[in-house]
Amino acid sequence: MPPRASQAPQPKPLPLPLPCERCQNPSYEPYRPDSKLEVYRPGDILAIHERTSVPVYHFLTGRSPSSRMLATKSWGSMGYVAWSRLKATLGNSPDATTSVGQPREPRPCVILHETPISPSAAEVRVYLFATFGGSGALPRILKHFRIPIYPHQDALPGVTHAHTTPEWPTGGTWILGLVCTSNARVRGRWDDRRHESHLKASFKLSDEQLARIITRSDARQANWQILSLKDRRMADRALQEYRVSTSCLNSVVRLYLGCHTGILHSHLRETEPPS
Repeated sequence: MPPRASQAPQPKPLPLPLPCERCQNPSYEPYRPDSKLEVYRPGDILAIHERTSVPVYHFLTGRSPSSRMLATKSWGSMGYVAWSRLKATLGNSPDATTSVGQPREPRPCVILHETPISPSAAEVRVYLFATFGGSGALPRILKHFRIPIYPHQDALPGVTHAHTTPEWPTGGTWILGLVCTSNARVRGRWDDRRHESHLKASFKLSDEQLARIITRSDARQANWQILSLKDRRMADRALQEYRVSTSCLNSVVRLYLGCHTGILHSHLRETEPPS
């Protein structure tokens, strides 16, 4: 009988990444900033009237998006876009955007530098939060720079993710790790409404958490630049993909509104009390 071929040694399985300590021991103690503070500190989570398209365009083109783009196209929460436009359609609220293209409802963001708590503060540097409509079919630029916030389902061991203090109240939220230098209106701190008995409860990222997110974002930006050197048209294609995807998003929202506005009007007619 011919000799049996010796089997090649099997590679040892890689060790599983250690579970995140905060994921194992989440903290829900309310965070109440000192009311006497005159500045926002790095890591504070604020409410800002800004769009995710602003840092995307700044990064890819070095310019802000046009006022038309600001007024009509932005990847954020499709549910919010649909609802705000639905209210505007029914006449229950003004249009969903301001005259300069800022969304009327704010989104959360984390501030990156010490900033006066003052209506006259002209500029802030932040990372924006977004849900991106809960979609996995995102353009490349968003996939490259998004960072999940616990309890997002993608906040897994070995994956860079963020923990707010206290933990963020909903799943499905990301940090867009592109610095947004914005003159948009800051409404104040993002309210933690789970603790209504504790006035002025809010959220923050600890120094450690913020440093981790900045390090991750800087690394992703450096990686993007390396890829761009190998492919000079990568930024142009990424911008075109972003434009197409946001156009598709707006088409979906318009379709959603077309269906649900009629349903809601019909429901209102049926439930309207007799005159």
